[in-house]
Amino acid sequence: MTISPHRFLIIAFAALLVVHCARAGDFIDDVEKELEYVNALVAAGVEKGSLPALEKAHRTLANLAQTAKRLEQPATLAAVELAVAFFYLRMAESVVLLQLSPATNPSGFRLNAVRETEHYFHRALATARTAGARETLADTYFFVGIGYDALRASLADFPGADSSGLFEKARAHVAKAVALGTSFPGAGAVLRRLGAITPASRQALLPPERFIALHTALILQSSLPRFEPTIEKTGVKPVVKNGDTLMDYKWRYSISRTDGSWEFQQDVTDAFAKVIVQRAPDKPRAGSGVQLTARPLSPAEKNLSLDDLVHKSLSVLAAAGYKIDSQQKVSFKGLDAFEIVLSHASTIVGEAPGAVIASKQFLLITVSSNILYVLSFNALDKDYDALFPDLKQIVNSFTPF
Repeated sequence: MTISPHRFLIIAFAALLVVHCARAGDFIDDVEKELEYVNALVAAGVEKGSLPALEKAHRTLANLAQTAKRLEQPATLAAVELAVAFFYLRMAESVVLLQLSPATNPSGFRLNAVRETEHYFHRALATARTAGARETLADTYFFVGIGYDALRASLADFPGADSSGLFEKARAHVAKAVALGTSFPGAGAVLRRLGAITPASRQALLPPERFIALHTALILQSSLPRFEPTIEKTGVKPVVKNGDTLMDYKWRYSISRTDGSWEFQQDVTDAFAKVIVQRAPDKPRAGSGVQLTARPLSPAEKNLSLDDLVHKSLSVLAAAGYKIDSQQKVSFKGLDAFEIVLSHASTIVGEAPGAVIASKQFLLITVSSNILYVLSFNALDKDYDALFPDLKQIVNSFTPF
Protein backbone atom coordinates (compact mmCIF):
# COMPACT_ATOMS: atom_id res chain seq x y z
CA MET A 1 0.00 0.00 0.00
CA THR A 2 1.46 3.39 -0.96
CA ILE A 3 -1.21 5.81 0.25
CA SER A 4 0.16 8.73 2.26
CA PRO A 5 -1.83 10.33 5.09
CA HIS A 6 -3.61 13.69 5.02
CA ARG A 7 -2.09 16.67 6.74
CA PHE A 8 -4.31 16.12 9.78
CA LEU A 9 -1.94 13.46 11.12
CA ILE A 10 -0.51 14.45 14.49
CA ILE A 11 -1.45 18.19 14.28
CA ALA A 12 -3.64 18.28 17.35
CA PHE A 13 -1.53 15.84 19.33
CA ALA A 14 1.72 17.53 18.37
CA ALA A 15 0.37 20.79 19.72
CA LEU A 16 -0.77 19.07 22.89
CA LEU A 17 2.57 17.35 23.32
CA VAL A 18 4.31 20.72 23.16
CA VAL A 19 2.18 21.80 26.09
CA HIS A 20 2.25 18.54 28.05
CA CYS A 21 5.76 17.25 27.42
CA ALA A 22 6.53 16.80 31.14
CA ARG A 23 5.79 13.75 33.28
CA ALA A 24 4.40 14.07 36.79
CA GLY A 25 2.50 11.95 39.28
CA ASP A 26 2.85 8.27 40.13
CA PHE A 27 -0.54 7.26 38.77
CA ILE A 28 -0.11 8.79 35.32
CA ASP A 29 3.36 7.25 35.20
CA ASP A 30 1.76 3.85 35.85
CA VAL A 31 -0.69 4.38 32.96
CA GLU A 32 2.16 5.41 30.68
CA LYS A 33 4.25 2.37 31.59
CA GLU A 34 1.32 0.00 31.01
CA LEU A 35 0.64 1.54 27.60
CA GLU A 36 4.29 1.18 26.63
CA TYR A 37 4.31 -2.44 27.87
CA VAL A 38 1.21 -3.31 25.83
CA ASN A 39 2.68 -1.55 22.80
CA ALA A 40 5.72 -3.84 22.98
CA LEU A 41 3.51 -6.93 23.37
CA VAL A 42 1.30 -6.03 20.40
CA ALA A 43 4.28 -5.17 18.19
CA ALA A 44 5.93 -8.50 19.03
CA GLY A 45 2.71 -10.47 18.66
CA VAL A 46 1.89 -9.02 15.24
CA GLU A 47 5.43 -9.12 13.83
CA LYS A 48 6.30 -12.60 15.12
CA GLY A 49 2.86 -14.17 14.88
CA SER A 50 2.80 -14.84 18.63
CA LEU A 51 -0.72 -15.41 19.94
CA PRO A 52 0.52 -15.76 23.57
CA ALA A 53 1.91 -12.21 23.34
CA LEU A 54 -1.43 -10.94 22.03
CA GLU A 55 -3.29 -12.87 24.73
CA LYS A 56 -1.10 -11.23 27.37
CA ALA A 57 -1.75 -7.84 25.75
CA HIS A 58 -5.50 -8.48 25.96
CA ARG A 59 -5.34 -9.27 29.69
CA THR A 60 -3.19 -6.20 30.37
CA LEU A 61 -5.55 -3.96 28.39
CA ALA A 62 -8.55 -5.20 30.36
CA ASN A 63 -6.80 -4.30 33.63
CA LEU A 64 -5.56 -0.98 32.27
CA ALA A 65 -9.03 0.06 31.10
CA GLN A 66 -10.35 -0.45 34.64
CA THR A 67 -7.42 1.34 36.26
CA ALA A 68 -7.73 4.30 33.88
CA LYS A 69 -11.20 5.06 35.20
CA ARG A 70 -9.43 6.76 38.10
CA LEU A 71 -8.20 9.49 35.74
CA GLU A 72 -9.82 12.76 36.72
CA GLN A 73 -9.88 14.48 33.33
CA PRO A 74 -12.43 13.11 30.81
CA ALA A 75 -10.28 14.22 27.85
CA THR A 76 -7.35 12.16 29.15
CA LEU A 77 -9.53 9.11 29.88
CA ALA A 78 -11.02 9.35 26.37
CA ALA A 79 -7.48 9.37 24.93
CA VAL A 80 -6.62 6.25 26.94
CA GLU A 81 -9.77 4.49 25.72
CA LEU A 82 -8.96 5.43 22.12
CA ALA A 83 -5.44 4.09 22.59
CA VAL A 84 -6.86 0.81 23.93
CA ALA A 85 -9.25 0.57 20.96
CA PHE A 86 -6.36 1.13 18.56
CA PHE A 87 -4.40 -1.70 20.21
CA TYR A 88 -7.26 -4.11 19.53
CA LEU A 89 -7.52 -2.74 15.99
CA ARG A 90 -3.83 -3.42 15.35
CA MET A 91 -4.28 -6.95 16.75
CA ALA A 92 -7.45 -7.79 14.81
CA GLU A 93 -5.99 -9.25 11.61
CA SER A 94 -3.33 -11.32 13.38
CA VAL A 95 -5.74 -12.60 16.03
CA VAL A 96 -8.17 -13.85 13.39
CA LEU A 97 -5.44 -15.75 11.56
CA LEU A 98 -3.59 -17.13 14.59
CA GLN A 99 -6.74 -18.43 16.28
CA LEU A 100 -7.55 -20.69 13.31
CA SER A 101 -4.70 -23.20 13.70
CA PRO A 102 -4.00 -25.51 16.67
CA ALA A 103 -0.31 -25.05 15.85
CA THR A 104 -0.47 -21.32 16.68
CA ASN A 105 -3.32 -21.60 19.20
CA PRO A 106 -2.82 -24.77 21.24
CA SER A 107 -4.74 -23.36 24.23
CA GLY A 108 -7.86 -22.59 22.21
CA PHE A 109 -7.74 -18.86 23.10
CA ARG A 110 -10.59 -16.83 21.63
CA LEU A 111 -10.75 -13.06 21.25
CA ASN A 112 -13.14 -10.97 19.16
CA ALA A 113 -10.81 -8.03 18.54
CA VAL A 114 -13.37 -6.26 16.34
CA ARG A 115 -15.93 -6.29 19.12
CA GLU A 116 -13.33 -5.03 21.62
CA THR A 117 -12.30 -2.26 19.23
CA GLU A 118 -15.87 -1.06 18.86
CA HIS A 119 -16.49 -1.36 22.59
CA TYR A 120 -13.66 1.03 23.38
CA PHE A 121 -14.64 3.37 20.54
CA HIS A 122 -18.05 3.66 22.20
CA ARG A 123 -16.48 4.16 25.63
CA ALA A 124 -14.17 6.90 24.33
CA LEU A 125 -17.10 8.76 22.78
CA ALA A 126 -19.20 8.41 25.93
CA THR A 127 -16.33 9.75 28.03
CA ALA A 128 -15.68 12.63 25.62
CA ARG A 129 -19.33 13.69 25.93
CA THR A 130 -18.78 14.30 29.64
CA ALA A 131 -15.77 16.55 29.02
CA GLY A 132 -17.95 19.57 28.38
CA ALA A 133 -15.75 20.69 25.48
CA ARG A 134 -17.18 20.47 21.97
CA GLU A 135 -13.75 20.16 20.37
CA THR A 136 -12.79 17.19 22.57
CA LEU A 137 -15.91 15.33 21.42
CA ALA A 138 -15.39 16.36 17.79
CA ASP A 139 -11.76 15.19 17.78
CA THR A 140 -12.76 11.88 19.38
CA TYR A 141 -15.33 11.33 16.62
CA PHE A 142 -12.61 12.06 14.09
CA PHE A 143 -10.18 9.50 15.50
CA VAL A 144 -12.94 6.89 15.77
CA GLY A 145 -13.73 7.48 12.10
CA ILE A 146 -10.08 7.02 11.13
CA GLY A 147 -10.03 3.88 13.27
CA TYR A 148 -13.07 2.37 11.57
CA ASP A 149 -11.47 2.98 8.18
CA ALA A 150 -8.24 1.26 9.30
CA LEU A 151 -10.23 -1.67 10.70
CA ARG A 152 -12.17 -2.03 7.46
CA ALA A 153 -8.99 -2.08 5.37
CA SER A 154 -7.19 -4.58 7.62
CA LEU A 155 -10.04 -7.11 7.40
CA ALA A 156 -11.06 -6.50 3.77
CA ASP A 157 -9.76 -9.87 2.54
CA PHE A 158 -11.48 -11.94 5.23
CA PRO A 159 -14.69 -13.83 4.33
CA GLY A 160 -17.66 -12.38 6.15
CA ALA A 161 -15.99 -9.08 6.97
CA ASP A 162 -18.55 -6.29 7.07
CA SER A 163 -16.54 -3.95 4.86
CA SER A 164 -19.53 -1.84 3.82
CA GLY A 165 -20.74 -1.48 7.40
CA LEU A 166 -17.32 -0.46 8.69
CA PHE A 167 -16.91 1.96 5.80
CA GLU A 168 -20.23 3.64 6.60
CA LYS A 169 -19.26 3.91 10.27
CA ALA A 170 -15.97 5.53 9.26
CA ARG A 171 -17.73 8.05 7.05
CA ALA A 172 -20.46 8.79 9.62
CA HIS A 173 -17.98 9.45 12.41
CA VAL A 174 -15.75 11.72 10.32
CA ALA A 175 -18.86 13.59 9.13
CA LYS A 176 -19.98 14.04 12.74
CA ALA A 177 -16.51 15.35 13.63
CA VAL A 178 -16.73 17.92 10.84
CA ALA A 179 -20.23 18.96 11.90
CA LEU A 180 -19.15 19.42 15.54
CA GLY A 181 -16.08 21.46 14.55
CA THR A 182 -13.05 19.23 14.98
CA SER A 183 -9.71 20.97 15.47
CA PHE A 184 -8.34 19.25 12.34
CA PRO A 185 -8.60 21.80 9.51
CA GLY A 186 -8.21 19.02 6.90
CA ALA A 187 -11.17 16.97 8.20
CA GLY A 188 -13.49 18.11 5.42
CA ALA A 189 -10.97 16.96 2.83
CA VAL A 190 -10.65 13.61 4.62
CA LEU A 191 -14.41 13.15 4.41
CA ARG A 192 -14.35 13.83 0.68
CA ARG A 193 -11.40 11.45 0.15
CA LEU A 194 -13.32 8.64 1.81
CA GLY A 195 -15.57 8.75 -1.24
CA ALA A 196 -12.61 7.70 -3.41
CA ILE A 197 -12.05 4.49 -1.43
CA THR A 198 -13.74 1.23 -2.32
CA PRO A 199 -15.18 -0.33 0.86
CA ALA A 200 -13.97 -3.86 0.03
CA SER A 201 -10.41 -2.80 -0.80
CA ARG A 202 -7.27 -2.88 1.37
CA GLN A 203 -6.77 0.82 0.66
CA ALA A 204 -7.03 2.98 3.77
CA LEU A 205 -6.67 6.66 4.54
CA LEU A 206 -3.52 5.81 6.48
CA PRO A 207 -1.07 3.06 5.57
CA PRO A 208 -0.13 0.79 8.49
CA GLU A 209 3.09 2.58 9.43
CA ARG A 210 1.32 5.94 9.59
CA PHE A 211 -1.54 4.48 11.59
CA ILE A 212 0.98 3.17 14.12
CA ALA A 213 2.52 6.67 14.26
CA LEU A 214 -0.92 8.06 15.02
CA HIS A 215 -1.42 5.41 17.69
CA THR A 216 1.93 6.33 19.22
CA ALA A 217 0.76 9.93 19.47
CA LEU A 218 -2.39 8.74 21.24
CA ILE A 219 -0.29 6.78 23.72
CA LEU A 220 1.76 9.88 24.45
CA GLN A 221 -1.40 11.98 24.76
CA SER A 222 -2.78 9.43 27.21
CA SER A 223 0.21 10.12 29.46
CA LEU A 224 -0.61 13.76 30.16
CA PRO A 225 0.70 14.88 33.53
CA ARG A 226 -1.71 16.01 36.22
CA PHE A 227 -0.38 18.71 38.53
CA GLU A 228 -1.67 19.80 41.89
CA PRO A 229 -2.80 23.42 41.62
CA THR A 230 0.18 25.68 42.29
CA ILE A 231 -1.46 29.00 41.41
CA GLU A 232 -2.07 31.11 44.48
CA LYS A 233 -5.73 31.81 45.26
CA THR A 234 -6.73 35.38 44.43
CA GLY A 235 -10.20 35.40 45.96
CA VAL A 236 -11.71 36.71 42.72
CA LYS A 237 -13.71 35.04 39.98
CA PRO A 238 -11.11 33.13 37.89
CA VAL A 239 -12.37 34.03 34.43
CA VAL A 240 -13.92 37.35 33.49
CA LYS A 241 -15.08 38.47 30.06
CA ASN A 242 -14.95 42.21 29.60
CA GLY A 243 -16.27 43.02 26.16
CA ASP A 244 -13.83 41.50 23.70
CA THR A 245 -11.25 40.56 26.35
CA LEU A 246 -11.07 37.39 28.43
CA MET A 247 -9.10 37.60 31.68
CA ASP A 248 -8.15 34.53 33.72
CA TYR A 249 -6.92 35.52 37.17
CA LYS A 250 -6.06 31.98 38.19
CA TRP A 251 -3.81 31.35 35.18
CA ARG A 252 -2.72 35.00 35.02
CA TYR A 253 -3.34 36.11 31.46
CA SER A 254 -5.67 38.07 29.25
CA ILE A 255 -6.44 37.59 25.56
CA SER A 256 -8.69 39.56 23.24
CA ARG A 257 -10.71 38.86 20.13
CA THR A 258 -10.62 41.40 17.33
CA ASP A 259 -14.41 41.85 17.19
CA GLY A 260 -17.73 40.11 17.82
CA SER A 261 -17.29 37.75 14.88
CA TRP A 262 -14.95 35.68 17.07
CA GLU A 263 -15.86 33.63 20.14
CA PHE A 264 -14.04 32.12 23.11
CA GLN A 265 -14.16 28.36 23.78
CA GLN A 266 -12.76 27.36 27.16
CA ASP A 267 -11.56 24.17 28.85
CA VAL A 268 -10.17 25.14 32.26
CA THR A 269 -9.16 22.72 35.04
CA ASP A 270 -6.84 22.69 38.03
CA ALA A 271 -4.17 21.10 35.83
CA PHE A 272 -4.25 23.35 32.76
CA ALA A 273 -6.21 26.00 30.91
CA LYS A 274 -7.07 25.86 27.22
CA VAL A 275 -8.81 28.62 25.30
CA ILE A 276 -9.62 28.70 21.60
CA VAL A 277 -10.46 31.98 19.88
CA GLN A 278 -12.32 30.97 16.73
CA ARG A 279 -14.79 32.47 14.30
CA ALA A 280 -18.43 32.24 15.40
CA PRO A 281 -20.34 29.25 13.92
CA ASP A 282 -22.10 31.45 11.35
CA LYS A 283 -18.78 32.86 10.09
CA PRO A 284 -16.11 31.26 7.84
CA ARG A 285 -13.62 29.29 9.96
CA ALA A 286 -10.15 30.78 10.33
CA GLY A 287 -7.99 27.69 10.22
CA SER A 288 -7.70 26.26 13.73
CA GLY A 289 -8.32 29.63 15.34
CA VAL A 290 -5.87 30.71 18.02
CA GLN A 291 -5.30 28.12 20.73
CA LEU A 292 -3.85 29.17 24.08
CA THR A 293 -2.77 26.57 26.62
CA ALA A 294 -1.33 27.31 30.05
CA ARG A 295 0.05 24.87 32.61
CA PRO A 296 2.41 25.03 35.60
CA LEU A 297 6.01 24.04 35.10
CA SER A 298 6.88 20.75 36.76
CA PRO A 299 9.55 20.87 39.49
CA ALA A 300 12.15 19.52 37.04
CA GLU A 301 11.19 22.06 34.35
CA LYS A 302 11.71 24.96 36.72
CA ASN A 303 15.43 24.24 36.44
CA LEU A 304 15.38 24.38 32.63
CA SER A 305 15.90 27.46 30.50
CA LEU A 306 13.28 28.53 27.97
CA ASP A 307 15.70 27.40 25.25
CA ASP A 308 15.76 23.90 26.73
CA LEU A 309 11.96 23.76 27.03
CA VAL A 310 11.53 24.84 23.42
CA HIS A 311 14.17 22.40 22.17
CA LYS A 312 12.27 19.60 23.92
CA SER A 313 9.04 20.63 22.21
CA LEU A 314 10.59 20.97 18.76
CA SER A 315 12.07 17.47 19.04
CA VAL A 316 8.55 16.10 19.49
CA LEU A 317 7.24 18.10 16.54
CA ALA A 318 10.11 17.03 14.28
CA ALA A 319 9.45 13.39 15.19
CA ALA A 320 5.81 13.95 14.23
CA GLY A 321 6.84 14.93 10.70
CA TYR A 322 6.97 18.71 10.96
CA LYS A 323 9.58 20.81 9.20
CA ILE A 324 10.82 23.79 11.21
CA ASP A 325 10.74 26.71 8.76
CA SER A 326 11.91 29.33 11.23
CA GLN A 327 12.44 29.96 14.92
CA GLN A 328 13.56 33.09 16.65
CA LYS A 329 13.90 34.28 20.22
CA VAL A 330 11.98 37.51 20.72
CA SER A 331 10.96 39.87 23.48
CA PHE A 332 7.21 39.57 24.07
CA LYS A 333 5.56 41.89 26.60
CA GLY A 334 8.89 42.13 28.39
CA LEU A 335 9.40 38.36 28.49
CA ASP A 336 11.70 36.08 26.55
CA ALA A 337 9.69 34.06 24.04
CA PHE A 338 10.11 31.94 20.93
CA GLU A 339 8.18 32.41 17.70
CA ILE A 340 8.25 29.28 15.53
CA VAL A 341 6.80 28.51 12.10
CA LEU A 342 6.42 24.88 11.03
CA SER A 343 5.16 23.21 7.88
CA HIS A 344 3.68 19.81 7.10
CA ALA A 345 2.82 18.24 3.75
CA SER A 346 1.04 14.98 2.91
CA THR A 347 0.13 13.26 -0.33
CA ILE A 348 -3.59 13.34 -1.11
CA VAL A 349 -5.38 10.03 -1.42
CA GLY A 350 -7.10 9.53 -4.77
CA GLU A 351 -5.48 12.46 -6.57
CA ALA A 352 -2.86 12.76 -9.28
CA PRO A 353 0.72 11.80 -8.32
CA GLY A 354 2.43 14.61 -6.47
CA ALA A 355 -0.79 16.26 -5.25
CA VAL A 356 -0.38 17.30 -1.61
CA ILE A 357 -2.20 19.05 1.18
CA ALA A 358 0.24 21.42 2.86
CA SER A 359 -0.25 23.27 6.11
CA LYS A 360 1.61 25.73 8.32
CA GLN A 361 1.58 26.16 12.07
CA PHE A 362 2.66 29.16 14.15
CA LEU A 363 3.76 28.83 17.78
CA LEU A 364 4.54 31.38 20.47
CA ILE A 365 6.06 29.86 23.62
CA THR A 366 6.88 31.80 26.78
CA VAL A 367 7.06 31.38 30.56
CA SER A 368 5.87 33.73 33.29
CA SER A 369 5.35 33.10 37.03
CA ASN A 370 6.34 29.45 36.51
CA ILE A 371 3.51 28.96 34.01
CA LEU A 372 4.24 27.72 30.50
CA TYR A 373 2.11 29.43 27.86
CA VAL A 374 1.81 28.11 24.31
CA LEU A 375 -0.20 30.01 21.69
CA SER A 376 -0.65 28.41 18.30
CA PHE A 377 -2.65 28.48 15.10
CA ASN A 378 -2.52 26.43 11.93
CA ALA A 379 -4.11 26.60 8.51
CA LEU A 380 -3.79 25.08 5.09
CA ASP A 381 -0.82 26.56 3.28
CA LYS A 382 -3.02 28.22 0.65
CA ASP A 383 -4.98 30.06 3.39
CA TYR A 384 -2.16 30.79 5.82
CA ASP A 385 -0.98 34.19 4.50
CA ALA A 386 -4.53 35.54 4.26
CA LEU A 387 -5.45 34.39 7.78
CA PHE A 388 -2.13 35.31 9.39
CA PRO A 389 -2.81 39.04 10.17
CA ASP A 390 -6.04 38.40 12.10
CA LEU A 391 -4.69 35.36 13.92
CA LYS A 392 -1.40 37.04 14.80
CA GLN A 393 -3.30 40.09 16.09
CA ILE A 394 -5.10 37.82 18.56
CA VAL A 395 -1.79 36.22 19.59
CA ASN A 396 -0.30 39.68 20.12
CA SER A 397 -3.21 40.59 22.41
CA PHE A 398 -2.16 37.88 24.87
CA THR A 399 -0.74 39.40 28.05
CA PRO A 400 0.52 37.41 31.03
CA PHE A 401 0.39 39.17 34.39
